[in-house]
Amino acid sequence: MIPEFRGLTNNGQWVYGSVLFTKNPDRAAIFPWDRPGMIPMDIIPETVGQYIGVKDKNGKDLDWWGGDIVVGVKTRVTKGYSPGEIYYNETRGAWWVFALDESYNQPLEFGSWWNKVGNKWENPELIK
Repeated sequence: MIPEFRGLTNNGQWVYGSVLFTKNPDRAAIFPWDRPGMIPMDIIPETVGQYIGVKDKNGKDLDWWGGDIVVGVKTRVTKGYSPGEIYYNETRGAWWVFALDESYNQPLEFGSWWNKVGNKWENPELIK
């Protein structure tokens, strides 16, 4: 599977494809796969997120990306969690959820235990 990324343009449009970071930390671009000629589109570097490939309990792909905010659901196993941000834990080599209130930091193993409520760029109120 080729990693897929997304990023926000300056006009607030999500662009999906391959990412290119430049030597200038203030510039990045995505080469959208759905545009003829793969012409790069400038994006805001801080908004780049990678598709994480998590499936729900029925095997359906979830549209989840690094930087998304999720809330743990209450089950027999979990008691419910405060909102957390999806991020890639380089030490563990896996996608994790870090609580915005710093109450937990754990692997994002089961998509059915979480509900996506937004992302940190379009929903900044979720991280306050």
